[in-house]
Amino acid sequence: MDALSSNIASVCPLGFSNTGGEMFLRAVTTMIAAHCSIINDSEWPDDRTEAVIKKSNVGESYDFIIVGAGTAGTLVASQLSNINPTWSILLVEAGDNPDILSEVPAFLFLNQNKKNDWKYKVEPNGKSCLGFKDNTCIWSKGKCMGGSSSINAMIYIRGHPEDFTSWGKSWDYDALLPYFEKQEKLLNISDHGHVDDNKWYEIIREAWKELNFSFHKNQNNEAVIGTRRAKLLIKEGKRFNTGKVYLQRASKQMDIIKNAHVEKIIIDSVQKKAIGVKIRLENGHVFDIMASKEVILSAGSIATPQLLMLSGIGPEDHLTEKDIPCILNLPVVGTVKMGDDSVVDFNLLVRGLNNLRVVDASIMPSIPGANVMATTLAIAQKAVDIIKLRHSKDEL
Repeated sequence: MDALSSNIASVCPLGFSNTGGEMFLRAVTTMIAAHCSIINDSEWPDDRTEAVIKKSNVGESYDFIIVGAGTAGTLVASQLSNINPTWSILLVEAGDNPDILSEVPAFLFLNQNKKNDWKYKVEPNGKSCLGFKDNTCIWSKGKCMGGSSSINAMIYIRGHPEDFTSWGKSWDYDALLPYFEKQEKLLNISDHGHVDDNKWYEIIREAWKELNFSFHKNQNNEAVIGTRRAKLLIKEGKRFNTGKVYLQRASKQMDIIKNAHVEKIIIDSVQKKAIGVKIRLENGHVFDIMASKEVILSAGSIATPQLLMLSGIGPEDHLTEKDIPCILNLPVVGTVKMGDDSVVDFNLLVRGLNNLRVVDASIMPSIPGANVMATTLAIAQKAVDIIKLRHSKDEL
């Protein structure tokens, strides 16, 4: 910090010899040092846009292209990059590295409607946002590396086993439990580390006891009714961003491009398979990049259905209304849910199309009665195993 003070003093014309000047300089250097300790771009992978464009120009392709570097996309990309050293992975993100607001837990609500947020707005519908002006409100969704894990409330709750009953046997709670446990071990999530000297918490807990609500010590207790402490993904006073955690474990062979918007999926309409994506950069440059194995959509519960429809996959009447040629008539209506007669099958592949998979919260047949981050991570963990099994067999 003394070196920083000296550098500032050497280039600043103001005098710092008096006591007031020294105090001001010390305050400034303390603020700068604090900023640097909170946010560090070196913790995020480099932007490889130029290298990706060069590959596109010479006709090179990737094995897997993952659209969206959010909660699910970062996990999938990172783990796929470590399965097979010969697999090439491209991760495409519309945003940039998250800013300092995302790192400080107390700044949670300051992230809404800012740079790291897609700034979606809920249209008046008579059911939601009734207490807001014009019955509309912000529907926050992360637009940065780490996606919504960079701006959400950091709450980690699995949900109740009954929440997953309608998901099908291969996706019920028992099937997902190993994936919950796997990520909790990796993220070092436990029932320890709570702050016990919070008097307000004790008062609230006693109030719940007076109402005969049971207190459950285990965060993942499977009781429906009761109270318990919630787990927050916070480490050393900063947001414990799951995207950052997984990308730091990624293979160096994985490429990432930031500030890049995927406009559509490139589909071979004859062979009925996804073969690449069309990307638009912030400077307006548009290019195509191909995938030899799969295009994986992890753009989130709003952008994934939108991207499918922009690519000609969705309700035929709606696509016709928007002058989009319909390649595949599927019930993509604000969701891409999984099921026997839904958009994706139980391997998360889009029905009627090869090499196109969806791995994010949009595939949930029903929404768990809990914050969905834990479930989204479990979906991504299971998807990696499904992808690994499919392509390992192909390469035997």
